[in-house]
Amino acid sequence: MSMRKKGWVTGILLGILLLAPMPAKASGEIVADQADLFTEAEEQTITERAKELSEEWKQDYVVVTTLDAEGKSSEEYADDYYDTNGYGENGALFLIDLDNGNVWISTSGTMIRFFTDERIELVIDAGYSSLQGKDYGTGILQMLDQTEVYMKDGIPGNQYNYNVETGEVSRYRSITLVEFLIALGIAAACGIIFAVSVRSSYKMKHSDYSYPFQKNGRLRLSGKEDRFINEVVTRRHIPQDTSSGSGGGGQSSVHTSSSGSSHGGGGRSL
Repeated sequence: MSMRKKGWVTGILLGILLLAPMPAKASGEIVADQADLFTEAEEQTITERAKELSEEWKQDYVVVTTLDAEGKSSEEYADDYYDTNGYGENGALFLIDLDNGNVWISTSGTMIRFFTDERIELVIDAGYSSLQGKDYGTGILQMLDQTEVYMKDGIPGNQYNYNVETGEVSRYRSITLVEFLIALGIAAACGIIFAVSVRSSYKMKHSDYSYPFQKNGRLRLSGKEDRFINEVVTRRHIPQDTSSGSGGGGQSSVHTSSSGSSHGGGGRSL
């Protein structure tokens, strides 16, 4: 190939590269301000705050704004965005959806346990006045601050996941310190009683002979059963609370996204 032809080909290739669209931002970003609602300073502050929470609680906290929900509801858009942009199994996405006119929270993994329906309402309450006043940066920061409060409080003792599509109920179970100490005491008492019983059974009256129960005693278990105490799953219908009150106590309403993942969530109009 002549030098002139090589230069011509190189020029065409260079022109194609220059005209080609720039690649989109890397997935998994903490703040995706697609609606351009935050100032540069606000976006940096929100990013730092969300990072703090993520590092502290090992969850992903994501903030998204949009003017175009692509024909989806706020719930669908939030779930799909979380599922398709490289976030972890456990996390929460805070969406300001100006297309549908809603603020929405989508939860995934263990965040479904932390964020019951009631807590989602209260987290939105924390920033709602600011969001309605179009002070979006302040509103999101207030919601993140309230999120930290509930992370410190832990999963409510009466928490359960309710699948609104199947009626399946998955209850959260935990052992408190008091319950652990009681169980430990009962186990120790049973051990002492067993040892005394065995010793008494082999002790001969009116004799100095002592049966070597420690050496000759045997305990044989005929069966083995493992019990998982942290979750109980049942199926039953739970009537949904249609009032605007407490939001369901310990209930976390769960649904399946278009990708097949389980999500909790909730929101309201702005």
